[in-house]
Amino acid sequence: LAHRAAETRVRPLRAKKFFVLAAIEIDRHRRKAVEVPAAAASKGTYHTTSKALVDGLLSMETSVSKHERPQDNPWRGAEAFHFFLLAQRHYHANNMMDALCTALRLEEFDDILDPKPVHCLIALTSFRTGLYEMCSRSFSRLEQMEGTSPEFQAAVQDLAVEIFMRHPPVDPPSKKNWCTNPTCD
Repeated sequence: LAHRAAETRVRPLRAKKFFVLAAIEIDRHRRKAVEVPAAAASKGTYHTTSKALVDGLLSMETSVSKHERPQDNPWRGAEAFHFFLLAQRHYHANNMMDALCTALRLEEFDDILDPKPVHCLIALTSFRTGLYEMCSRSFSRLEQMEGTSPEFQAAVQDLAVEIFMRHPPVDPPSKKNWCTNPTCD
Protein backbone atom coordinates (compact mmCIF):
# COMPACT_ATOMS: atom_id res chain seq x y z
CA LEU A 1 0.00 0.00 0.00
CA ALA A 2 2.79 2.40 0.85
CA HIS A 3 4.51 1.91 -2.49
CA ARG A 4 1.21 2.30 -4.35
CA ALA A 5 0.45 5.50 -2.45
CA ALA A 6 3.94 6.79 -3.29
CA GLU A 7 3.46 6.01 -6.98
CA THR A 8 0.22 8.01 -7.19
CA ARG A 9 2.12 11.17 -6.15
CA VAL A 10 -1.15 12.75 -5.06
CA ARG A 11 -1.13 12.65 -1.26
CA PRO A 12 2.37 12.55 0.22
CA LEU A 13 1.06 12.63 3.79
CA ARG A 14 -0.96 9.49 3.17
CA ALA A 15 2.09 7.80 1.64
CA LYS A 16 4.16 8.79 4.69
CA LYS A 17 1.55 7.30 7.02
CA PHE A 18 1.46 4.06 5.04
CA PHE A 19 5.25 3.83 5.17
CA VAL A 20 5.22 4.43 8.94
CA LEU A 21 2.58 1.73 9.45
CA ALA A 22 4.52 -0.68 7.24
CA ALA A 23 7.71 0.05 9.16
CA ILE A 24 5.97 -0.52 12.50
CA GLU A 25 4.60 -3.84 11.25
CA ILE A 26 8.00 -4.90 9.95
CA ASP A 27 9.62 -3.98 13.26
CA ARG A 28 6.92 -5.92 15.12
CA HIS A 29 7.52 -8.92 12.87
CA ARG A 30 11.25 -8.64 13.45
CA ARG A 31 10.87 -8.60 17.23
CA LYS A 32 8.49 -11.53 17.11
CA ALA A 33 10.88 -13.60 15.00
CA VAL A 34 13.83 -12.78 17.25
CA GLU A 35 12.07 -13.34 20.56
CA VAL A 36 12.97 -16.57 22.21
CA PRO A 37 9.96 -18.22 23.76
CA ALA A 38 10.07 -17.86 27.54
CA ALA A 39 9.46 -21.58 28.06
CA ALA A 40 12.37 -22.58 25.83
CA ALA A 41 14.68 -20.10 27.50
CA SER A 42 13.80 -21.20 31.02
CA LYS A 43 13.90 -24.97 30.37
CA GLY A 44 16.68 -25.19 27.85
CA THR A 45 20.35 -24.55 27.85
CA TYR A 46 22.24 -21.76 26.21
CA HIS A 47 22.59 -23.92 23.10
CA THR A 48 18.84 -24.42 22.62
CA THR A 49 18.17 -20.73 23.27
CA SER A 50 20.74 -19.74 20.64
CA LYS A 51 19.37 -22.32 18.23
CA ALA A 52 15.84 -20.94 18.66
CA LEU A 53 17.12 -17.43 18.02
CA VAL A 54 18.95 -18.46 14.85
CA ASP A 55 15.92 -20.42 13.64
CA GLY A 56 13.73 -17.35 14.15
CA LEU A 57 16.14 -15.15 12.22
CA LEU A 58 16.42 -17.67 9.38
CA SER A 59 12.66 -18.06 9.10
CA MET A 60 12.30 -14.29 8.89
CA GLU A 61 15.03 -14.11 6.24
CA THR A 62 13.50 -16.80 4.03
CA SER A 63 9.96 -15.48 4.37
CA VAL A 64 10.83 -12.31 2.47
CA SER A 65 11.61 -12.58 -1.22
CA LYS A 66 14.85 -11.21 -2.58
CA HIS A 67 12.95 -8.77 -4.79
CA GLU A 68 11.20 -7.04 -1.90
CA ARG A 69 13.30 -6.51 1.18
CA PRO A 70 11.55 -3.79 3.15
CA GLN A 71 13.11 -4.85 6.42
CA ASP A 72 16.54 -3.67 5.28
CA ASN A 73 15.52 -0.10 6.10
CA PRO A 74 11.82 0.03 6.90
CA TRP A 75 11.76 3.72 7.77
CA ARG A 76 13.38 4.99 4.55
CA GLY A 77 10.08 5.65 2.76
CA ALA A 78 8.63 7.46 5.76
CA GLU A 79 11.79 9.54 6.02
CA ALA A 80 11.64 10.46 2.32
CA PHE A 81 8.06 11.69 2.50
CA HIS A 82 8.74 13.40 5.81
CA PHE A 83 11.53 15.48 4.25
CA PHE A 84 9.38 16.16 1.17
CA LEU A 85 6.58 17.53 3.34
CA LEU A 86 9.02 19.39 5.57
CA ALA A 87 10.64 21.15 2.60
CA GLN A 88 7.22 22.28 1.42
CA ARG A 89 6.31 23.44 4.92
CA HIS A 90 9.53 25.49 5.12
CA TYR A 91 8.81 26.96 1.69
CA HIS A 92 5.28 28.03 2.61
CA ALA A 93 6.58 29.52 5.87
CA ASN A 94 9.05 31.55 3.77
CA ASN A 95 12.10 29.82 5.31
CA MET A 96 13.88 29.47 1.98
CA MET A 97 17.31 28.36 3.18
CA ASP A 98 15.76 25.65 5.35
CA ALA A 99 13.52 24.63 2.46
CA LEU A 100 16.48 24.41 0.11
CA CYS A 101 18.64 22.40 2.49
CA THR A 102 15.75 20.00 3.13
CA ALA A 103 14.99 19.75 -0.59
CA LEU A 104 18.61 18.85 -1.27
CA ARG A 105 18.28 15.94 1.17
CA LEU A 106 15.50 14.60 -1.07
CA GLU A 107 18.05 13.70 -3.75
CA GLU A 108 19.12 10.82 -1.49
CA PHE A 109 15.67 9.27 -1.93
CA ASP A 110 15.53 9.06 -5.72
CA ASP A 111 14.58 5.39 -5.43
CA ILE A 112 11.38 6.34 -3.55
CA LEU A 113 10.45 9.85 -4.64
CA ASP A 114 9.82 11.00 -8.18
CA PRO A 115 12.82 13.14 -9.18
CA LYS A 116 10.70 15.61 -11.15
CA PRO A 117 8.97 17.31 -8.16
CA VAL A 118 12.21 17.06 -6.16
CA HIS A 119 14.22 18.99 -8.76
CA CYS A 120 11.34 21.43 -9.27
CA LEU A 121 11.43 22.13 -5.54
CA ILE A 122 15.22 22.52 -5.56
CA ALA A 123 15.04 24.87 -8.56
CA LEU A 124 12.32 26.96 -6.94
CA THR A 125 13.97 27.26 -3.55
CA SER A 126 17.44 27.91 -4.97
CA PHE A 127 15.95 30.65 -7.17
CA ARG A 128 14.21 32.21 -4.18
CA THR A 129 17.46 32.14 -2.15
CA GLY A 130 19.52 33.67 -4.96
CA LEU A 131 21.63 30.58 -5.58
CA TYR A 132 21.37 30.75 -9.35
CA GLU A 133 24.15 28.26 -10.10
CA MET A 134 22.31 25.60 -8.12
CA CYS A 135 19.06 26.66 -9.78
CA SER A 136 20.72 26.25 -13.17
CA ARG A 137 21.87 22.72 -12.26
CA SER A 138 18.33 21.79 -11.26
CA PHE A 139 16.95 23.20 -14.49
CA SER A 140 19.52 21.19 -16.43
CA ARG A 141 18.48 18.02 -14.64
CA LEU A 142 14.81 18.77 -15.35
CA GLU A 143 15.55 19.37 -19.04
CA GLN A 144 17.49 16.11 -19.35
CA MET A 145 15.05 14.02 -17.33
CA GLU A 146 13.76 10.95 -19.12
CA GLY A 147 10.05 10.32 -19.39
CA THR A 148 8.95 13.96 -19.43
CA SER A 149 6.75 15.38 -22.13
CA PRO A 150 8.16 17.69 -24.80
CA GLU A 151 5.78 20.38 -23.54
CA PHE A 152 7.26 20.16 -20.05
CA GLN A 153 10.82 20.31 -21.40
CA ALA A 154 9.94 23.33 -23.55
CA ALA A 155 8.36 25.08 -20.55
CA VAL A 156 11.45 24.37 -18.44
CA GLN A 157 13.74 25.70 -21.18
CA ASP A 158 11.66 28.85 -21.62
CA LEU A 159 11.62 29.52 -17.89
CA ALA A 160 15.37 28.90 -17.64
CA VAL A 161 16.07 31.36 -20.44
CA GLU A 162 13.84 33.95 -18.81
CA ILE A 163 15.50 33.55 -15.41
CA PHE A 164 19.12 33.37 -16.54
CA MET A 165 18.82 36.33 -18.90
CA ARG A 166 18.24 38.45 -15.78
CA HIS A 167 20.43 36.54 -13.34
CA PRO A 168 23.69 34.87 -14.42
CA PRO A 169 23.92 31.28 -13.17
CA VAL A 170 26.55 32.07 -10.55
CA ASP A 171 26.14 31.78 -6.80
CA PRO A 172 27.17 34.92 -4.91
CA PRO A 173 30.38 34.53 -2.90
CA SER A 174 28.52 35.29 0.32
CA LYS A 175 26.38 32.20 -0.15
CA LYS A 176 29.13 29.71 -0.98
CA ASN A 177 29.61 26.83 1.45
CA TRP A 178 26.40 27.57 3.34
CA CYS A 179 25.23 23.97 3.40
CA THR A 180 26.88 20.93 4.95
CA ASN A 181 25.11 18.52 2.57
CA PRO A 182 27.64 16.89 0.16
CA THR A 183 25.31 17.60 -2.80
CA CYS A 184 25.81 21.33 -2.29
CA ASP A 185 29.34 21.14 -3.74
